[in-house]
Amino acid sequence: LGGSQYLRNGTIHFDGLRLPAASLLGEPGQGWRIMTSGLNLERVGVAAKCLGMLDQAVITALRYVRRRRQFGQRISDLLSVRIKIGEVIADMEAARALTYLSAHLLDSGTPDMALRSAASKLRAAETALAGAGTALEVMGADGYTHDYPVAQILADIKMYQIGAGSSDVLRD
Repeated sequence: LGGSQYLRNGTIHFDGLRLPAASLLGEPGQGWRIMTSGLNLERVGVAAKCLGMLDQAVITALRYVRRRRQFGQRISDLLSVRIKIGEVIADMEAARALTYLSAHLLDSGTPDMALRSAASKLRAAETALAGAGTALEVMGADGYTHDYPVAQILADIKMYQIGAGSSDVLRD
């Protein structure tokens, strides 16, 4: 699995740096528009990554609950477990549809994508965080072990709830 455990932040200083006019990106006064156009792409990409990680957590949890037996039955036969996983899958598919639509509109050159890309990232990150938590929950203590990727996926998704515009900022 990939993930964020290898992502590092740092600081770059450009003190006293002078660039020729030919190095200017876009027109003067258009910096915010240029920056946010890249942010729109990043947010849709983060949404897709969150949903991919959630998909892996759900697949892992499904395999686990179909195999694990408790009190003489597979835990996948417990109605509460089936409802929890079903709700995660329904929420994941809704977030996926929004993300696909946003990616299509972004690829089509639709202007003013800030709201839609932010909504995609917000919905996917929140859905993935909750869904990965549920996947870990239905796996019980085994979900925390290094034998399964779910705990690491949950930790990685948490970073995406914060990065590319935190969920709290995107709600404002």
